[in-house]
Amino acid sequence: GGDSNAEAWRAEEERKIESHQHGKHSHGNYDVDGRVDSWVLRLTGWDCPENCRYLCMRANAAQRKANGERIVKYYGKWPFVRVLGMQEIASVVFSLANAVPHVHFIRTLSKEIDPSYELRRVWVGYAAIQVNTWVWSTVFHARDNVWTERLDYFSAAFGLFTGLAVAIIRVLNLRTPTQQAMVCLAVWLVWLLHVSYLLLVLFDYGWNMQVMLGVSLIHSFVWLTWASTTHSKRPYVWKLIVVLLSVWLAASLEVFDFPPYLDLFDAHSVWHGCTPLISTYFYAFVVYDCHFETDGKHT
Repeated sequence: GGDSNAEAWRAEEERKIESHQHGKHSHGNYDVDGRVDSWVLRLTGWDCPENCRYLCMRANAAQRKANGERIVKYYGKWPFVRVLGMQEIASVVFSLANAVPHVHFIRTLSKEIDPSYELRRVWVGYAAIQVNTWVWSTVFHARDNVWTERLDYFSAAFGLFTGLAVAIIRVLNLRTPTQQAMVCLAVWLVWLLHVSYLLLVLFDYGWNMQVMLGVSLIHSFVWLTWASTTHSKRPYVWKLIVVLLSVWLAASLEVFDFPPYLDLFDAHSVWHGCTPLISTYFYAFVVYDCHFETDGKHT
């Protein structure tokens, strides 16, 4: 039916694009001119074959919609509408928004938390690494190619692994730079092995997802174990529990994928749209915790 026709269409388009020479090609009842005349497209790195691929994808998606057929993915992506040369503008905007809480948190720590507090440097480093994560997420969603994809995946993994290291440091209350460095290096070594496997052996999306899920589960377990044993002494710990539950609830959007609303908003972009609020609330917990520690109330 429609799905098999779509698969045949995609295979035929791939063949045409690979043999493309003159900037124009046809499919069915439509013609596209893939020549890159716009400075915006040139600035964002589009070439003629890529532009042909995009235009044909959009034309076929419109044809399917007009025929009452369901929207399908092309080259592993939904047929998003391109805005200013950017392929997934909603995820671009939300990725930039995700960097804001981390930048704001660094400024807050600088103003509010005693510089002598031993975990202050850990939290500043953590936030800086998360900013890097969202910078590469922005780049990848703007223009998807092999290297922007790799940088996005590896940076996201580094941010996640770092989050686990910081959770361990905080839960064990490790105060010396040597202790903190040892935990970070041990966790980062596992990250490096993971990245090396993806780069040198096989870039396996399923395996990467399993590793990220495993790290996330361990990360949540570490925090929840600490929260369950310290909540009577630290009345603000409920904020952390709300954050962890919110993260998993928002992450469920990745499971229930759906075609992009208005050709802009899919489940992945909505997930990115939720996380700035979650990060803001998480940092509210961290600031409370830092104040609690530096006010001399900790045991």
